[in-house]
Amino acid sequence: PADDDDSSPADDDDSSPADDDDSSPADDDDSTPADDDDSTPPASDLDGDGIVDGSDNCPATSNANQQDLDGDGQGDPCDPCPSDNPNDSDGDGVCNSADNCPNNANPSQADADGDGDGDACDSTSSSNTYNLCGANASLSRATGTLSDPINAPWTPFVDANSTSGAAQDLVDRYDCAPGTQEHGPEVVYRFVTSAPGDFRAELIDGVGVDIDLHLAQNPTVSGGLLSGCIARAHETLEVTNLPAGEYWLFADSWTSGAGVEYAGAFELAYEWLAPDQWNEVPLAAGASWQRLRTSSPVQTYNVITADLSQGLELQPARHSGCQTVAAAAPSIGALAGVNANYFQAGSGCSTTDLLRVDGVLHSTNGSVVDGAGTVLSQRSAGWNGNGVPSFQWLNPGSDWPSVADAVGGYPSLVEGGTPLAAVQPGQQVWSSTDWTANPRTALGVNAAGHVVLVTVDGRTAAGSGLTSSSFANWLSTELNLINAIGLDGGGSTTAVVPDCWLSDTVNFPSDNSLPDHWGARSVGSGLYLR
Repeated sequence: PADDDDSSPADDDDSSPADDDDSSPADDDDSTPADDDDSTPPASDLDGDGIVDGSDNCPATSNANQQDLDGDGQGDPCDPCPSDNPNDSDGDGVCNSADNCPNNANPSQADADGDGDGDACDSTSSSNTYNLCGANASLSRATGTLSDPINAPWTPFVDANSTSGAAQDLVDRYDCAPGTQEHGPEVVYRFVTSAPGDFRAELIDGVGVDIDLHLAQNPTVSGGLLSGCIARAHETLEVTNLPAGEYWLFADSWTSGAGVEYAGAFELAYEWLAPDQWNEVPLAAGASWQRLRTSSPVQTYNVITADLSQGLELQPARHSGCQTVAAAAPSIGALAGVNANYFQAGSGCSTTDLLRVDGVLHSTNGSVVDGAGTVLSQRSAGWNGNGVPSFQWLNPGSDWPSVADAVGGYPSLVEGGTPLAAVQPGQQVWSSTDWTANPRTALGVNAAGHVVLVTVDGRTAAGSGLTSSSFANWLSTELNLINAIGLDGGGSTTAVVPDCWLSDTVNFPSDNSLPDHWGARSVGSGLYLR
């Protein structure tokens, strides 16, 4: 076979292919290609468009002209977003050119106000959406179904509702607890967050009613089973370290083994705490409540701001004996409020520093003497009607008859734009209470002439509190307050925004030592915005 030059390999039995001159392997009947010296087979071209796979910008689908409109290296027939580079920046499955919020995941393309900007990145999308908490309480409410969920314009979100006669009875079980029967009707809520954070919800129902909470993402229902459930609980649901995105909350009626559905009325509140992100709730024209949870260290600040020229007024009140701020707020018609004076707990919570209410003097600043025997004055705030408060140092026992309303405070925190926790003009505080981190409350005025009520929480996992000096610096640098005084702090520190939680208390008061909204102390007076 050394001189075998026949072109047909069918009768080629030589064991060495060295002299095998057939050029086409298609008719080469030797079974092992390793000894086939024909020319190498052509490179693969799976789609048969004449472009070898290694050079084809779309090897699985014919694209002979290699068209690539967006220049991203993916041929148009293979590119899910042929006109976008990058294709889908937020990874929500919607091409950038079609996405109403291309940089924040918004897979449902929800757009509550219909302005073309997806809710996940539209700061104004909430302007026409119901929430008992804040300025939208009087707006109409969605039906609460998967196709028409009750969208939260902001959090906290609060609702009073009922599963009896609810518009949806679709879900019977949830994949996070498939053995628990929820055959009764459900109410569906939806919210979108732009930053990672912690979710917390509370629900109150009545006797003979059993409503459970289920938090979900991308929910789907098949055969009565909802998939996408993250967590569930009966009355208090907390989930930490969640990513930004779209979430759904289902308030569903538990069903007993005997088939009894425990549907009925409930009250619901839920909130999203995103570290190092300000959260704002509009209360009325010229009034807002903001909250900040810092992460390092953990602190929770509540800031209530009011432009009194918008028909608002700051109203002090002597409580009926000892009352929580939340209990006193309704009779005052308050939009918001904080605790005010120091008081004597054992004597009907009688106030121990200046308090004037609508021209009536209830108490004056008490006598304080320093270690050298000097009688100390006390910085106080006074105002008339809806005027901006002014501040002055008053001696013990002194009235301020030229103003209708006034409160005494301690310590002075910001004076003339300069932060200084002061026991006397220009004299820094020295007490151990001032130099220990504690919850704090303050009244101030900012550079725009707006009244600002502030709390910082402490003594719980919601925050460790601040020293008086640190509080003064924060008020000046973060809020640009020009003048500010401290009010009673510690366990008395309370911030209330009616209907913005089930307790109406929005800070995390410390008397129960828990990071929740239920530890408020009864106090002698409050300072309210109305």
